[in-house]
Amino acid sequence: MNKKNLPYILVIVLIIVAAAYVFYTQFAPLPHLSNATALAFDNQPVSTSTYSELYSIANNQSLARGVSIAFASNPGYQKINGTELYAGGKPEMLYVGAEYCPYCAITRWSMMIALMRFGNFTGLHYMTSSGVDVFPNTATFTFYNSTYSSPYLTFVPVETTTNKPDPATGFYYPLQSINASQTVVFSAYDKNSDIPFVDFGNQSLQVGTPINPQIVAGKNWTDIISSLNQPSSQISENIIGTANLYTTAICEEIGNKAPVCSQSYVESIEKYD
Repeated sequence: MNKKNLPYILVIVLIIVAAAYVFYTQFAPLPHLSNATALAFDNQPVSTSTYSELYSIANNQSLARGVSIAFASNPGYQKINGTELYAGGKPEMLYVGAEYCPYCAITRWSMMIALMRFGNFTGLHYMTSSGVDVFPNTATFTFYNSTYSSPYLTFVPVETTTNKPDPATGFYYPLQSINASQTVVFSAYDKNSDIPFVDFGNQSLQVGTPINPQIVAGKNWTDIISSLNQPSSQISENIIGTANLYTTAICEEIGNKAPVCSQSYVESIEKYD
């Protein structure tokens, strides 16, 4: 081998390795979940293909209309008449949850689909719920360190802990703290500090979730997305059905200013609700 060519060969090898890594992280199919694979994908950036598939689902209005509105009413959802929440000059949607929480895990799917109808996420990461709690390793995402932009509303997520237990305390490592103004809202409407907690501008809120995380047990992100594209599937009925409810809540929060607010399923839920 000509030693003069060695630097060029090394550069080519590095380029091939980098390209293979990009392909793996962005496009390779995800394996079924176990404790090992859950840990491997936690905190990995969401792939370009996953973003694309989620936005496609969120904005497929035919799919949304094909899902039952049976989930438009649930025990944890209620209308309220509080002082309107604003952040950044726009109506605020406040979420309080935790990465370990399986109920937060399943709810994030619906929240993301609803929010993607009004704006765009960046910086999302794959996440699973705790591997030692009920419904272990529920495939989800984390809002921690993500950014959401929308001309209609400001989304304020608070992930209070990680999904990793702290042996010293017996609970999970802390991540984010709710500030004073968020604490006022949270304590006023969530006396038991249940999570997930979602406040739509103090006009309506969701405490807990109407979705049983069991419906996605053992499934990875690709599996769940595939089921979401089937309007008659249990996963689609639950997740998109709840996303439709959250879309309606956001529309009411922002005064029906977004194009999606004129969709028939939004109008149907408003009448139903």
